[in-house]
Amino acid sequence: MKLCECGCGQATNVATRNENGYRKGEPKRFIRGHSAKAYLWPDGTPQAKGAPKRRTLSAEVGQRFGRGVVIETEVMIPRRNRPTGALRGARLMCDCGTEYVSALQALCSGGAQSCGCLRLERQRAAVSKGGSREARMIRGERGRPILEPKGEAPDCKCGCGGKTKWSPNKRRWQAYVSGHRFQDAPYKQEDWLREQYITKERTMDEMAAECGVVFSTIAFHMRKLGIPRRDMSDAHVGRQAGPDNPAWKGGVAKWHYAPEWKRIARKIRDRDKWTCQDCGEQRVKWGIHLHVHHIDADKTNNDPGNLISLCDECHQERHRQMAKKRKAA
Repeated sequence: MKLCECGCGQATNVATRNENGYRKGEPKRFIRGHSAKAYLWPDGTPQAKGAPKRRTLSAEVGQRFGRGVVIETEVMIPRRNRPTGALRGARLMCDCGTEYVSALQALCSGGAQSCGCLRLERQRAAVSKGGSREARMIRGERGRPILEPKGEAPDCKCGCGGKTKWSPNKRRWQAYVSGHRFQDAPYKQEDWLREQYITKERTMDEMAAECGVVFSTIAFHMRKLGIPRRDMSDAHVGRQAGPDNPAWKGGVAKWHYAPEWKRIARKIRDRDKWTCQDCGEQRVKWGIHLHVHHIDADKTNNDPGNLISLCDECHQERHRQMAKKRKAA
């Protein structure tokens, strides 16, 4: 006969077959349910069969738990998210003079040591002494700081020069002073966008750099206000003209047209609805076969009344007629 090793004093059974590390006929170490996993109470008494499953939780008036002294017992604490049932608790007076209520389970297990002042003192001590992980988090060296960091507050992002406040819930400095975040920016106004983009023909990158925002912000507000964007051909007209062009060789090419001739010619084609004004032919895609002709043969006279859209054959015929008139004169 072998006694149970848990200390209950009862005899163990004999293995009827080879199982769980025992040979057939070998006495077992424990009775069923008396395994070696902490079957002792904290005071060392064994948890034998029939013993109570939990310790009795109690508190008396005048009993001390950490920094608190019990002043009232049998206080019922309602459970969270449960309409019925309550926790047994006690009312205590902390050494700092604060009265608080705690559950008996937290008091007897040592989880509740004070009203919260002890934790705050430990945090402040960690900031001043410093090498623990908690102290580094408080100082902001790793993770988000717990307490408000020392030093000067950062400036408001709107550029007003004001100092922001510490956000204890988010554990970080606020980016803007209260009321300065949603101010009216120029890129939110339709008149300013139309003046800069259409009248002055500035790019969205230039407007974004001036306002201190990204390109997508300008594009979003232009789309929201219904301002049409230039196509790729119009966007590049004049951007790489003259010395700005990588193929610039000092102006050796003979160009008798105006610097913005391509843009002017496109406006004339749009005016004429991409139709030859002599033969009346109209196409969906002309390519390079729809020309813009100067009626008085002066390439510097870009008045809309002096310009006309012609297909390549009609354009050649116009120049042949002009050549005959010069010869006849």
